[in-house]
Amino acid sequence: MHSPRRPAILAALLVVGGACGSPSPAPPGDPSTSPPAVVTPDAANHHPAMVIRTDTDDGVRWWVTSPGAPPVRRPLAVPAGDVQLGPAGVDGSILLTLGATAAVARLSGDELAPVRVVDLGAGGLGASIPGCISEAGTIAVADADTLGISVLPPEGGAVPIEVPLSLGECAWLENGSLVLSAEGDRLFAWDAGTGTELPLAATGRHPSSGGGLLSVVDRSGPRPVVVVRATNAVREEPDPLGAERFRILTGPNELIANAQLSPDGGWLALTLDAGPEGTTSRRMRFYRVTVAGPEATGEIQLGEREQVTLLPAGTGMP
Repeated sequence: MHSPRRPAILAALLVVGGACGSPSPAPPGDPSTSPPAVVTPDAANHHPAMVIRTDTDDGVRWWVTSPGAPPVRRPLAVPAGDVQLGPAGVDGSILLTLGATAAVARLSGDELAPVRVVDLGAGGLGASIPGCISEAGTIAVADADTLGISVLPPEGGAVPIEVPLSLGECAWLENGSLVLSAEGDRLFAWDAGTGTELPLAATGRHPSSGGGLLSVVDRSGPRPVVVVRATNAVREEPDPLGAERFRILTGPNELIANAQLSPDGGWLALTLDAGPEGTTSRRMRFYRVTVAGPEATGEIQLGEREQVTLLPAGTGMP
């Protein structure tokens, strides 16, 4: 249920790193907050816009980048508190949570300003982390302790989705279905229109959707692989997922920690950790998604406590 007024914590003065007013610059030479190094020579011309959350010993810092220029990070002001970053919607709105409050926010200059605030406690929920946001603006959150997913319909209330051993991850498909992940690389689908479970002939975790596609990280083989499938546009299909579009297998000393589609489906980003014999640091590799398949365009270094949300085309730093 919508709170009659925004909770005070989300209506608080916008801050970055604990300082009020304009966003504060990162301390000189601080590797955890300085702009990422470009690995590929032409990488500056081949990246989507992003919002980056950096957790440091001195507090949380937020950044926004423009398409094609990830080394240029502009400090971003967010509501006070330990705000958690979630995915973006196709219209550029971003899902956030703070304790038992969820918010949908939009970029406005140097601010990430809430445009919709939901009191999760009014729906019987407690502290939660972001789940996913649909094209229609319906949001889902995960309980911070149990990782159980609940859908928050626009009319208010909360609808818990019964998934055993949930991982707290979800992705909305264009046909109104919700894909959720559970331990054991199990995937489930839920029809928001009927409130029933749908058959799903796929395995994996870290579901992410955009542009009529769904990506998951499949760990059933000797090495993780990213699998991208089309989604069926109508609910009448027995399976909400369509044919496989492509898959990405990285090098033997690269471990795929996560994969994320941009909301418009034009980009795919892989978060990579070094393998047993790897010497490189944590990084993010970008692929432009084309009709012919994925095209690798570049990489950026990523701090151990950094989280990235891809934005749709036409959003980001002007």
